[in-house]
Amino acid sequence: MKKTKKSGFVLPKTIQLTFISVAIIAYIIESIHWINILSRTYPNGLRLSQFSVMAIGTLLLPIILFATSFLAYKKNINKFDTLFNATLMTVIGLAIYVLVFTAEWKLLQNPNIIFESPWRPAISMIVAFALFIGLQLLIVKSSKRTSITKKIQMTTICIMGIVFIINTITNLWDLVSRHVGSIDIMNFFTHQQFVIAIILPLIFLVAAYFILPKTASKTNRLFTAVVYALTGVLTMNATIIATYLVLTLLPPSRSTALHIIEFQTIAAAILGVTIFSILLLTPAQSKVRLKKSH
Repeated sequence: MKKTKKSGFVLPKTIQLTFISVAIIAYIIESIHWINILSRTYPNGLRLSQFSVMAIGTLLLPIILFATSFLAYKKNINKFDTLFNATLMTVIGLAIYVLVFTAEWKLLQNPNIIFESPWRPAISMIVAFALFIGLQLLIVKSSKRTSITKKIQMTTICIMGIVFIINTITNLWDLVSRHVGSIDIMNFFTHQQFVIAIILPLIFLVAAYFILPKTASKTNRLFTAVVYALTGVLTMNATIIATYLVLTLLPPSRSTALHIIEFQTIAAAILGVTIFSILLLTPAQSKVRLKKSH
């Protein structure tokens, strides 16, 4: 019997390629950053510690998440869409890890809980990976009733929404705690944790949602807006790390001067807004594309 075809929303290849490229560049920059820190921390050779486990795990986790996602979807959609979905799910897997790591960090602040094993950072990674595998199985199995594309959309919206809310609460709590009684309130509103982690991602999301063509459903527009916002956030995070690496190469006096003028925040904001604007300037007719999926 011939399978019933369903219409599934997919992003145009230009948007997918931009997201994939930014994600790869961000991973390469972060890898250089961690390798640089490891080489300076252990100049006489790598040794087992909580820091080395965390650093190596941070390097390996994205690769493991991507490989798992690619294998999970390669039989269901074409190669390019598989590559995009695997990249997107890798970012979602890392977001799950952030949630688990935050929960573990809060738990271990309890003075009654002492766990000093060098393998401690691996626990949150293992838990996050187990949750990620469960999520992948749920998506693939439920795709018999609903297209994988639709499931990935809803997963992306839900997970990234939860991460943004928790991240916002965490950053605001930290900033308010540090700026209580501060004379210069502008230090709060110009801080990297406020501008890069909260304000700009929210602006990206809202702007994309309302600027995108109204021909798509609300869910499709929201999903597209989330992808645009994620691209901007990945760009900004990569820029912050890249500028940090550059600052470490400069003389101390010059590096201090650039820190004073919030060079990292300014550079990240400019590049993030630029990439986001380029995505929005993509021809409107390419914003919505329907694909027949089994």
